[in-house]
Amino acid sequence: EELRVTLRRGGGRIHGVVTGLRPGEQGSVALIRGAGLSGIPTIVPVFLDPGGVQQFFASNLAPGEYQIYAWPAAQEVEYRNPEALRAFSGNAVAVSLHEHGEEQVTVKAIATESQ
Repeated sequence: EELRVTLRRGGGRIHGVVTGLRPGEQGSVALIRGAGLSGIPTIVPVFLDPGGVQQFFASNLAPGEYQIYAWPAAQEVEYRNPEALRAFSGNAVAVSLHEHGEEQVTVKAIATESQ
């Protein structure tokens, strides 16, 4: 069985603000590519900037179409299960990332049962 690894330049970046989390609440963001390596999402943490804004940053991303989801860190989300994510599609943000591109988005976190 052959294994191929492709390395290339031209990765892009997506930076965003996450809304819908409680002040100071930790969160996670999934960036899911629409084609190609769609089975391997990029997961990044939500961080607080000095002004208290909840943000995320992902770099070295392959060009392509992405769906972006955010949720509180305490909530378990089956982000590798397309059926499970479909229930949260109203919160997803679609982004088209080009080679060497940089995109900024705002994504609303998936609400937990306790909110």
